[in-house]
Amino acid sequence: MLNRAILATSVGLAIWTSSVSADMPDGRKATLERIDRLLASGAADEALGEVRRLQNTLPSTKRLTAWELDFRGEVFALAHGRECLYYLLSRPRPGSDAPGYQGALPSVSANFEHSDWESLVVCVGLKIGRIRWSRAVNGLVHLAVDPRTDVLYLYRERLVAIDPDSGDVLDRQDPPEPRSTMEGLVLGRGLVVLRENSSRPTLRDGRASLYDPERRLTREMSIGDYWWLAPDESKRLVPVGEGWDCVGVPDGQKRWSFPGLFLNPARLQWCGGQPTFITGTCTQRGVVTSIDLATGTPRWSTVLGWGAYEAGHHYLRGNRTPDDWDPLTMLDEHLLAVDNSARLYFLKPETGQTVAAPRLTHHLLAAPFQYEGQLIVSSFGWIRSYAIADLLRPESSLDAALRIREARCLSALGRHKEALGVVDLLVERAPQLAAAWSQRAATREAMNDPAEQAEETFSRCRAMSLSGRVTDDTLRGRVGLLRLYDLQGKPCWLPKEDSDFLYVGTLAGDLWRVNTRSLDFERVARVDHEIEWLKRNTTLKAALGDSVHSRRPVPKTPARSDARIPPHWYTLGGEQRISEAVSYRGRQFRSMRGGAVRVLSGTEVTDLAPRLDVVGEWTIHVSPAGPLGYGDGVFELDEDMRPIRWLIRPTVGGKPAKVSLLQQTPQSIGIVACGKEGAALQTYTRQGVLLNEVALDDSLSAWVRPAQLLPMADGYLFSDHQLTWISADTDRRFWRFGPSPAQTWFDRRERRWRDFGDPLLVRGCLYVTGFDGHLYVFDPAQIVATSFSTNSKVLRPGRR
Repeated sequence: MLNRAILATSVGLAIWTSSVSADMPDGRKATLERIDRLLASGAADEALGEVRRLQNTLPSTKRLTAWELDFRGEVFALAHGRECLYYLLSRPRPGSDAPGYQGALPSVSANFEHSDWESLVVCVGLKIGRIRWSRAVNGLVHLAVDPRTDVLYLYRERLVAIDPDSGDVLDRQDPPEPRSTMEGLVLGRGLVVLRENSSRPTLRDGRASLYDPERRLTREMSIGDYWWLAPDESKRLVPVGEGWDCVGVPDGQKRWSFPGLFLNPARLQWCGGQPTFITGTCTQRGVVTSIDLATGTPRWSTVLGWGAYEAGHHYLRGNRTPDDWDPLTMLDEHLLAVDNSARLYFLKPETGQTVAAPRLTHHLLAAPFQYEGQLIVSSFGWIRSYAIADLLRPESSLDAALRIREARCLSALGRHKEALGVVDLLVERAPQLAAAWSQRAATREAMNDPAEQAEETFSRCRAMSLSGRVTDDTLRGRVGLLRLYDLQGKPCWLPKEDSDFLYVGTLAGDLWRVNTRSLDFERVARVDHEIEWLKRNTTLKAALGDSVHSRRPVPKTPARSDARIPPHWYTLGGEQRISEAVSYRGRQFRSMRGGAVRVLSGTEVTDLAPRLDVVGEWTIHVSPAGPLGYGDGVFELDEDMRPIRWLIRPTVGGKPAKVSLLQQTPQSIGIVACGKEGAALQTYTRQGVLLNEVALDDSLSAWVRPAQLLPMADGYLFSDHQLTWISADTDRRFWRFGPSPAQTWFDRRERRWRDFGDPLLVRGCLYVTGFDGHLYVFDPAQIVATSFSTNSKVLRPGRR
């Protein structure tokens, strides 16, 4: 039966044989063990020759990726058929050599009028990834592929059919009603629905004007008729309220009702004849649920740790978003779900059990799909054909095993940069293989370059986590990492603690607890909603998000806590930011633009004029060490919290900088300064004399908050894209942990988002959560002991 809804768009490093999989065929195992013996005996050249010989004999389908096209972020739409795929390539840029630009056929248009805006449509054969042809396209256009013939349809105001083999125009059609915009096509018994965003056609009872090129007519159709009819056509789902009824076909008699709350009911996949839904968003708990069609009861439910993928929350070049697509699809033997971190969950259709969950990219242009034994994955920068067997069991991949040995041979020969290139390519294509990350750490360690330490420790952490371990003696000695716990989902940034326990919640609805004395770790609860934050008074309280309905809007002004307080205390008017109220010596204060202050004493509000020329907005900071103000610099305050004297005028790279964050102790001041030359973490004496500084990543995350900067161990720790600590002493030391912004093995998330949560000191240990779903526990004393001098060449995160 044709598909009804085709939618447009270090483990054992000392023992060479340790990475030979036990279930690998005997012939392969013997070959790899022979290479290991050669390398162990010092015959690295001979071992490398054997590795290269075997690599040359591997067919493309046995490699980690059979083929790939690197179009470097210049593709903005993709659609596929049975034997080929098509993508839209942006207008050529000067000097660009993205595949498809050369030799394009003459331009065609699916619009009545000529446009100055042009793109190219490129046809790629799925067997070996060869480009068949490309053709210029004038004006805006949508793609649709006939699943029966692979014929490409370009449509918008008119329709153009193109031959998949030659790129020749087969047909041109105008809709019966001139100037009407087509919202999709009817292709045999299938539909291609225009999905530029998640509205209109994907609504429950959405109707769309779809054009049928075979009958040459426009049909007003209900999209749900194609999504909600069972494959055997004996039953049909009907949305009722926030749940479902199942009715017989054609009698229309209700068989059962299911009150399940599904945010977007169009996200339905028929899996083995059973309706299966994916729910959630980038900020809401993601769940895949399978329903028994006969009884209406849940068969199984699988939680996604980072919510469900939303294409509209990721931006292509030019600030546009990709076409909407469902993060749930059927492969030959697995159900594939995509969470919001772009992990690919391979699920067993019968039980919902997760077989593997690799993350190959952070941004997906379209839903991955299967071609023979390959999974075709398209990121914003490339299209690759991955061997599904190697994604599911990378430890059994001969290609991966050979790449590990190639890197070892090159390192043994002193060719460390070549070895690093080999292993970086490996972890990009097999990111769930612990042995690959172990080899990456060993390769960087062999380079004996302090600048590589951040990536070395990051690689060791990945290898440790993938191996199911929580501690590692090497990491304890080098960076003070005591424990690494897998939270199995995106954490809330604010872990909470009491005298003996620390609690962390996740988007998956898990509540984890750490014993702060023994460091024992356990999951104590799972709820059916995401955990947004935790609070502890006499009992532990969790704020649960709403996994079905939209979030409640956050008020733009603080809520009024006392009706006797004048309203203008809560609103400054104009374009001024509503600054947070600060309490000090029985009064409350709000900073105002230009150095002015608004004061609340009892129920009386007073505005005080500036005493110092402070440009723009600024912030009042109060700690046991006293009050300070910061903005364009740091300044002392009078008894009314008005700036009276400049204390620090920071610079970064010799240029003036603003202070984004400030913390202080009775002995020192720590700031995060940002300017045109980048950002830096700096420490000063109480008199404003610079003690120490270290450069941060060129772009800090957006919406930095005071809790990201923490006084720790006679210095200050800043948590953002990396963890960075500097001393506030004459020894001028610093320490850094986390992936380098220079890494090339993986396309980075948007730099506006943090990689680490707010740091927390409990019983002499440093706790911090990571976006990767881990809770890190450090020994602050070991952090200081393993720190570097700021004269070191690792001072500034470099870029390759």
